Amino acid sequence: MSILDRLGDVIKSYLNDEDERIFGKSRNNSFRGDPDLNAAYDELDDYLNEGKEWTSSWSDEAHDRKNDKKTDNSRSSSAYADHLKEEFARRQAEREAQRKAERAQASPKIPETLRKDFAELGINFGSSLAECKASYKKLLKKHHPDRHAGHEGNMKKATEKSSRINVSYRRIEAWYETGKID
Repeated sequence: MSILDRLGDVIKSYLNDEDERIFGKSRNNSFRGDPDLNAAYDELDDYLNEGKEWTSSWSDEAHDRKNDKKTDNSRSSSAYADHLKEEFARRQAEREAQRKAERAQASPKIPETLRKDFAELGINFGSSLAECKASYKKLLKKHHPDRHAGHEGNMKKATEKSSRINVSYRRIEAWYETGKID
């Protein structure tokens, strides 16, 4: 990078800088620890301020216009933020209404004939299929005939219980999948 490129970068940063360095109030002479760049910046600063006293000039007017523009931007950005909040609230309300409509359509009333099947699985009437499946697996492990193979009476009871659990789960599963009871 040549000295002219560096000088060009200094001029760009000097003219485009947003803080008060443009007006000579608080200048930071350290540019990433590069002494050549610091020297170029000092030379440019001396050249631009050579023999001039600080007076109101076009740069003050430009600074005032820039501040006015910032105020306008902040007004428009706050209006835009309000618009975004309103839009977000509207979309959220639409989504909630859509979810309610889907829930009303997706879950037709569960027939009362399945109440005893839910009770057999030990869950609340109208529980989801996932809850039914979890309860079914848990009860089937507990009442599987092979677990009670050492005692005939317990094995017979476990066989009957596992049979009732299977039938109840199959009926509930069929209703959730097809909407009909077998």
